[in-house]
Amino acid sequence: MKKVCVLTILALFVVLTSSAFAGDPVRLDPVLEGHYYQIVDVSEARWTQAADAAAASSYHGVGGHLVVITSMAEAYFITELIAGGNPPLDSEYWIGLVRGCETCPWIWVTGEQLTSPNLFWEDEGSQTTSEHFAVLRADDSYGTYWQYWWSMGNGLVVYAYSVVEYPNPPPSGDAGQDQLVVEGTLVALDGVNSSDPDNDYPLTFSWEMSSKPNESSAALNDPSSETPYFTPDVPGDYVIQLVVTDSFGASSEPDNVTVNAFSWQQEVVDTLNETITTIDDFSPDVFKNTNMKKALINKINAVLQLIDLGFYGDAYTKLKNDLLKKTDGCANSGVPDKNDWIKNCETQNQLYTLITYAIDLLEPVR
Repeated sequence: MKKVCVLTILALFVVLTSSAFAGDPVRLDPVLEGHYYQIVDVSEARWTQAADAAAASSYHGVGGHLVVITSMAEAYFITELIAGGNPPLDSEYWIGLVRGCETCPWIWVTGEQLTSPNLFWEDEGSQTTSEHFAVLRADDSYGTYWQYWWSMGNGLVVYAYSVVEYPNPPPSGDAGQDQLVVEGTLVALDGVNSSDPDNDYPLTFSWEMSSKPNESSAALNDPSSETPYFTPDVPGDYVIQLVVTDSFGASSEPDNVTVNAFSWQQEVVDTLNETITTIDDFSPDVFKNTNMKKALINKINAVLQLIDLGFYGDAYTKLKNDLLKKTDGCANSGVPDKNDWIKNCETQNQLYTLITYAIDLLEPVR
């Protein structure tokens, strides 16, 4: 014998819709933080079986659970979702609510305690188990579909359907590729490849410089921009973290990009030493005069001495007005000119690339 105690009649009038029944998840838009809901045919399953099946399911990569109903808007939506599929009369739908005993609090599968127990028309059923499980019931008592909650006390009871809820899938932040730059160079960051699996755009961006060298005062110009920038002011690693949030408020896991800034002085020295090594590997035959090989190396050593003394302007001038003019004919006209010291373009271009790079590094401090 069932005993029905009406704590509060939660009779929700339903307007029939064309929602899918036992089909793809659908969303209550724009409420409920973008969650999705699905009516699932569980083929006469117990509550524990239905709960396990829901937990094993996923949508857009996010795991599901039996539905947790926390507002009237959500209750109305689920009611319409059920009714829109023309469910069998007197059918029941497992929801994610359970309690361990008749006097225990009701607990949702997500861990929250039920705060409105008067949402039930309550039926304790036969007490063959200590746990109680909640269902939604479709009834035609009033000539239409009404929904209310029942508590089924028998853990062996089986029903054909369950209501599964999937949280809004979070977006994916993409802070871009790591960068290697010279200190003092403007660094542009780009989150354009960030995305959302169900297109909940626009995304909002939150960048944070999570670490930088102790001596640095570098800062992002606009942490909320899709494409902020900053200037690393001392050598070292700058780690910038990006979190993106979709239009329903779901946030991504942090994605980091590392910008390694190195000393321009050291880079100039390394470049010029590489230039010397490159020249030293050349055959004397590539020069117009075999003595030019040693002379070119001496000129580069003279530039290194100027840099060591801090005469960056003089080093810049010597590179640009002396060494570059002896290696730029092929770059300017496609053939060596009368001022070039190297007779073929393939060899000449190797030096031209290194010398112009060193000039570019010295440009800001000349």
